Amino acid sequence: MVGTDDTIWAADYAAGKLASFTLDDDGTAVGEEQIEIPELSNMKKPQISAVGNTAVVFDEASGELLTSKGGKATLENAANARIQAPGPDSGNVAIALDQSLATVSLSGKDINYQQVDTAGTPPIVPVRVGSCTYAAWQTSGEYLRFCDDPSGNQSTLIPEMTEGAELAFRVNRDVVVLNDVHSGQVWLANEGMEIVSNWSDLEPPAGEAEAKEEETK
Repeated sequence: MVGTDDTIWAADYAAGKLASFTLDDDGTAVGEEQIEIPELSNMKKPQISAVGNTAVVFDEASGELLTSKGGKATLENAANARIQAPGPDSGNVAIALDQSLATVSLSGKDINYQQVDTAGTPPIVPVRVGSCTYAAWQTSGEYLRFCDDPSGNQSTLIPEMTEGAELAFRVNRDVVVLNDVHSGQVWLANEGMEIVSNWSDLEPPAGEAEAKEEETK
């Protein structure tokens, strides 16, 4: 797994070790540190991610969460849970559960559960961009944006989501979209879940010599 700071993290669960690597100018992996975390060997369904320069390992089976800096926590009702994708430096890591979005301090001392109206299984991998975390739930069609500044929070049903949709977040710099990989439908998470329906506006006419500036979605 590669963090947003380009550190490569690898876990040897059987040996109870977490290792970090960087790439030199030739593209060769160089070992940075090895961290012994004996509890890793007990994990049955581990998931790994990173928040800034901190690696986080989460076990869906037990709800146990461990960090490369010694943080430990245990989450309730962890079956089907998904840890966030590697994200920027923050004091918390996000875990999407069936009925809530959990934000866990990297020290493990604090856990906040942001409830959603309807349970959805499975939740999809949440993402953090800037000061907000974005989460969605597959079967219920619930969408949640949870921000450091509560005025940026949003909770809603995903508009016009079809049955059998397979959802995934896509991130490009500070732009976040939710994508149904089956139908190709795209929702603009930064713009109140507005549906992108004007792809033709984004494709220049054949033979056009110069790009024209035009404000479109």
